[in-house]
Amino acid sequence: MKNSKLFILLAVVLVLAGAAFFMFSGGKQKPMVSLEAFLDKTEYQAGEAIELTLHLNNTGGVDTCVSDIAAGSISFASITRDGEPVETRSVPANYIASFPKLLEASLETIGPGEDLHVTLPSENDPGLGARALATTALENDTGIVTFYNVEEPGEYALELVYRYVGPASSDCPSVFEGPSNTANVIFTVPQ
Repeated sequence: MKNSKLFILLAVVLVLAGAAFFMFSGGKQKPMVSLEAFLDKTEYQAGEAIELTLHLNNTGGVDTCVSDIAAGSISFASITRDGEPVETRSVPANYIASFPKLLEASLETIGPGEDLHVTLPSENDPGLGARALATTALENDTGIVTFYNVEEPGEYALELVYRYVGPASSDCPSVFEGPSNTANVIFTVPQ
């Protein structure tokens, strides 16, 4: 008899705890997304194209939207060469449509356990006169592109994070704004 009362009491406590969680979370689970970053190799010659592949994985229990482009959603928490910050240059970007509209159109729904792959290729930046990786931030409805020099010899350590900065979309049940975890990659450009 004593065990059955204890069991009933425990069941009531669990039900009340679940109800409280449901009430205080608004009845919705928060979307959760993890970020992983990969390179096709660990050493690149000066001037050689570098392509980062980024995997955004829905680790939550609900459908969520993430951007399928790196611009406006992927940023560097840190990018160093031999432990020192790399040379950068920032400029406003011009797009056919407004940058916020471009970001809104880039949202893709991923279900629990699904992932989306995004690429971040290097490009030649004439302003730096070197191969660079670039990220784009949203400032006052304008895209600001920052180029990071990755052509000089040395060991590069990159810390990337996903953080969506654009507007929500009526097509998306929930937008993961982030930030995600930090993903790390290391590569070398030899002398």
